Amino acid sequence: MNPPLLFALEDIFRIFLVVLGIGAVIFVHELGHFLVAKWSGVRVEAFSLGFPPTLVGIRRRPGRFEIRFPYLGGKGRPDGLAVDVPLSGGAESPTEYRISLLPLGGYVKMAGEAIGEGEGAPDELKSQGVAKRGAIFGAGVAMNAVFAIVVFAIAFSLGVPLPPALVGDIFPETPAASSELRIGDRIVSVNGNAVQDFNDLVSAVAFSTAGEGLVMEVERGGERRTLAPIVPAWDKGRGVYSIGVAPMGSARIAEVGGPAAAAEMRAGDTIAAVNGRPVANLPTILAVVRDGVPTAAGAIEFEVVRGGQRLPKSVPLAALKSWKIGIIPEVVPRVEELPADSPLAAAGLRVGDLVLRVGEKALHGSDKTTLEGALEAVRGAATAPVETRRAGAEGGKVALSLPTDPAAWAAIRTRTVCHVNQSVAGSAATAAGIAAGDQILRIGGKEFADFPAMQGLIQESAGKPLAVETLPASGGPARSIEVAPRSDLGSLSDLELTGALGLRVMEPVREIVVYPPGKAIAVGFTRSFEFAKQIVQMLVKLVKREVATKNLGGPVTIVQQTWEFAGKGAGALLWFLAMLSVNLAILNLLPIPILDGGHLFFLGIEAVKGKPVSEGKQIVAQYVGLLMLLVIMLAVTYNDLFRR
Repeated sequence: MNPPLLFALEDIFRIFLVVLGIGAVIFVHELGHFLVAKWSGVRVEAFSLGFPPTLVGIRRRPGRFEIRFPYLGGKGRPDGLAVDVPLSGGAESPTEYRISLLPLGGYVKMAGEAIGEGEGAPDELKSQGVAKRGAIFGAGVAMNAVFAIVVFAIAFSLGVPLPPALVGDIFPETPAASSELRIGDRIVSVNGNAVQDFNDLVSAVAFSTAGEGLVMEVERGGERRTLAPIVPAWDKGRGVYSIGVAPMGSARIAEVGGPAAAAEMRAGDTIAAVNGRPVANLPTILAVVRDGVPTAAGAIEFEVVRGGQRLPKSVPLAALKSWKIGIIPEVVPRVEELPADSPLAAAGLRVGDLVLRVGEKALHGSDKTTLEGALEAVRGAATAPVETRRAGAEGGKVALSLPTDPAAWAAIRTRTVCHVNQSVAGSAATAAGIAAGDQILRIGGKEFADFPAMQGLIQESAGKPLAVETLPASGGPARSIEVAPRSDLGSLSDLELTGALGLRVMEPVREIVVYPPGKAIAVGFTRSFEFAKQIVQMLVKLVKREVATKNLGGPVTIVQQTWEFAGKGAGALLWFLAMLSVNLAILNLLPIPILDGGHLFFLGIEAVKGKPVSEGKQIVAQYVGLLMLLVIMLAVTYNDLFRR
């Protein structure tokens, strides 16, 4: 059997697991409605495994089973082909059991269920009391909860690979960077609540109260210590509160580029050794690379494991050179010309101002955009907040409220410049006399549009002296300074060195969490409760706008996540399906008409008033509920398709 066929069979099996897993979560929900409806004496007309169109329908008739194939009909058989299987005795069943084409779940059709349907027969849904109908509508949620507890227990009996709460990286200019946290710390608890894995840490931070200091207990060097409180900050890129830490990276490559890709390393490879020394995770890889730079004979030698084979890969040192002159820049538009009668001038804008931010859009940093793009985002508003940096004696950030009139902005002339936010101590730039506040106009006689372009010009020099043209912050004419870029891999941060190697993303370290059966059942209960609590917290945070809606995922994300977990083993897949079941249970309890929570809401009103809500009002509510769900589905699908 050739390898391509093996890969095809593996993919087919994973597709089967995805369909089976998602279908099972939805199916058990409908099974709950079906069982309680049957026990309550409600006539169930159809119970389907899968969604229409129906492929096979089976109904018990007196003395026989009737098997119906709707799409095998022909002339004279408009209802399809029916086959009878003899059966001794037996009464007729009102329920047709169906197998339908789309296997992602199922549905239950009860007599008298739809608005305007039914004749008031005693076995119809509407003829049942409030308590019975409440039990029927709530049974799906209850079944999902039971399913989650059982599946969590099975998953933890088998073993679930989870990222431990180990700090793998601390991002600069974040709350963690100015805290007592250190790379390698294992976070044991947050505000006294135990942290089992990195997902728990992310949730504890994201769902904390805004402005609240988080007291963390960590394990470091075999000892436990309690750190000073850390106050999370809003992470605009992710749309949640964050402290700025990343999980510990493993030695398995998730995404590769640059020198590593040129050396034919691939996503999925595991780095087993560097320069002959075994490595287990990203920090050890980087440490060995740094140790090897002074003695390496022109290259860093890697050994990767791929498909059970160990393969040598060589990355030339020359490819790792990251030439720098030692500045932390802001590449932004500078106002060159501004008409004296401009409403922008009247509102406080001046020639020489550097435009840093317009509205929510930053013109520098990680969420950098163009001035035109920033202005487009505030179109329709009379004014917008604008942040500038003023040169000269009045230097510093200035907050302005400027008109958004396109004609006013079209009348000014701007030029993209590089403003030196900081000149690094001991760097080539500092040695050459470049200071904070200076503007870099050209590199090697060439202008540039953004920081990558400027960095590209510096890289092209390969260490040769460059003519750097600057405009001093203190005033005076432009000057040209000769600066020799420097490269020292040992001085790069972990993040910079990872980028220089081209190891764009490393899979996080995972520890197999496994419990004996008795303990696994208890963990199933606690995990189900914890996830339910987190989902409720997420919904509350969404309403309070303390979590961005871009964090919501829809069907595409669910399928993608199920696919990923299906490739990590049975324990991982079952863990995800249990979590998905908890999600389905909580979301179905929302008081939105056409969801179970909407039905329960109407039953609550009926219990209080002593009579049901009128069918006219229910119809209007159903349309409103349907519209709400359509809007939500469109929003989450947009997130799925355009998530970065």
